[in-house]
Amino acid sequence: MTVSEFAFLALGLMLGVASGAAFIVISNARAPAVNEIRLTVTPNAIPRRRRSTLSEDAFSDHAEPARGGPAERPLDDREGELRWVADGTGMRTIVRSAPLPPAGAGDPESGAQGPVRIGGGSPWPAAGRNRLPLPASIVASYPAEPGRDEAPLVAVPIYPERDVAMAALRDSAARAAEIMMRAQATTEAGTATATAIATVGRWDAGFGAVVAYEATGSNGGTNGTRRRSTTLTPLGDGNESAAGGPCDEAERIADERCAVAIRARGQADAADEAVREAQRAYEERGAHANRAAVAAESSDMQVAKQSAQQAFRRARSEASTRDEIESAAASWLTEINRINQVARDAAMQVQRERQASAALMARIERLTVDADVARAAADAAELTCNAARAAVADCLEAATEQGSQPHVPMPPITPFPVAAIAHGSGVDVDEASPLESAVATSENEAAILRLLHGDRAMLDALVTRLGGADPAERRRWQLALAGLVDAIVATSIESSILTFPTDHPFWGEFSQSQSRDVAAALASLGFRFDGLGGWADDRIPSQRDLSLAAGYAGIDPMRIRRWPGEAETAELYRDVSVAADEYLRGAASGLTLGELVSALGRRADALTDVWNDWDRLRPLLLAGAA
Repeated sequence: MTVSEFAFLALGLMLGVASGAAFIVISNARAPAVNEIRLTVTPNAIPRRRRSTLSEDAFSDHAEPARGGPAERPLDDREGELRWVADGTGMRTIVRSAPLPPAGAGDPESGAQGPVRIGGGSPWPAAGRNRLPLPASIVASYPAEPGRDEAPLVAVPIYPERDVAMAALRDSAARAAEIMMRAQATTEAGTATATAIATVGRWDAGFGAVVAYEATGSNGGTNGTRRRSTTLTPLGDGNESAAGGPCDEAERIADERCAVAIRARGQADAADEAVREAQRAYEERGAHANRAAVAAESSDMQVAKQSAQQAFRRARSEASTRDEIESAAASWLTEINRINQVARDAAMQVQRERQASAALMARIERLTVDADVARAAADAAELTCNAARAAVADCLEAATEQGSQPHVPMPPITPFPVAAIAHGSGVDVDEASPLESAVATSENEAAILRLLHGDRAMLDALVTRLGGADPAERRRWQLALAGLVDAIVATSIESSILTFPTDHPFWGEFSQSQSRDVAAALASLGFRFDGLGGWADDRIPSQRDLSLAAGYAGIDPMRIRRWPGEAETAELYRDVSVAADEYLRGAASGLTLGELVSALGRRADALTDVWNDWDRLRPLLLAGAA
């Protein structure tokens, strides 16, 4: 065997011994296998225990009432005759007061299972239900008589809370149903005098007016002598004995909208007064700043210092002792310090007054905008009130003409175009206008109405009739007609003459006239319809703005069942269209030059080409229906 073979064999032997020793050590170090028991605890497997001692069974039936508690007292135990035999400390470990029973005798069960009746009578029927017998040793440890008397039970009143919003909705629905039933009762003919009291309940104090109406007639209807009374009646008393008249709904709407107009006018006056107060404060601040600036000027300060120095020189020349000279110098320095302090104070006051003036200017601008909005809202509310009163007058006149027919259809209260109100049309409403006559007597629409509906073919036909084959004339007339249509549509939007979808979650709760009133109120607050299904200048109202607009329109915000969210408010005008044809029929039904100029207002200034050839254009616009 060579040396290398021997070394290789020795190395292998060493590695084998080391590996075996390591295996033995690892095997001995391993913990011996033990039998494991796995415990799985399911939810509610261990009962919840209150504070108790080992003397109480934690696994007893929890359906029973607590021993000695108020739940154990039966309903027929009004005088407290039943009570628990043990002491009131039922949760304490019981300590025997008697020796244990003899060995081997066991611990017999006692018949005590619950409350016992101290004054005779039938036993408690619920005492032994779901109860375990108590050991006799424990029962023996109870005292013979309770140590104290139980306190008498005290009744605690529990009242249901009142939901104000739901109560208001119920009251409104009840009053509306009551008014409808009384309106139906007016169909009974008779000669007796009927007194109708219409109660209008509102959620706000501004709408809490209660108006009484008295109508007399010989045939069960109204005879035109209907008068208003200011008798106040408690809301919702339900004691009214007479039925309402045919125009009660119109009068109620008029009262509500006029109340809103009064409140809006008061808010506008308060806003104007706030602007005036802010302007007076701004003027006072400006006067203070001017006086402080004069005091802080360097030229005035130099003059004061020179005067003080001259006074010092005179005093020094007149002084005969050193003390007098020092006194004059001290007076001079004191005066100089005073002048410098006054200048510094004046400069600081100028800065403060200027800052206050800047803040007041910003406040005045904000108050001015608020005052303009309040004034516009008040004007719109007054126009709505006047329109409602006119509708009431028409209803009463129609009721007088129809005689004994009690249910007169109430004319719709629609806002009159703003531009037409501002300029006045002077159209006789009793005479049929050419536009209305054309629409009523022809199967085809008038050309102007088709233009407002976006009929491109009609526009091309009119341009051909007016401009012929000349490209310049055709272009001029195309621009003129497009400008006329745009002006009518823009004025319709400004007057809130829009068509609202009836199946909309928000607009569907109102009539068309009410929706237009809300849109007009939103426009007065600065949130306008852009004519394309969105908001002008991307100014989207909040829910508070919508609530204000509903109030300005004479609608109780508490009656609105669902308010749109932020995303829904952004698309509130998505399905709304412009009723330009309806606006044109109401503001310029005769389609005369004076009517259109008055209806379009300032927009008529840019339509010079249209007005110059109006005699030629008007028959063409009315054609197509004639």
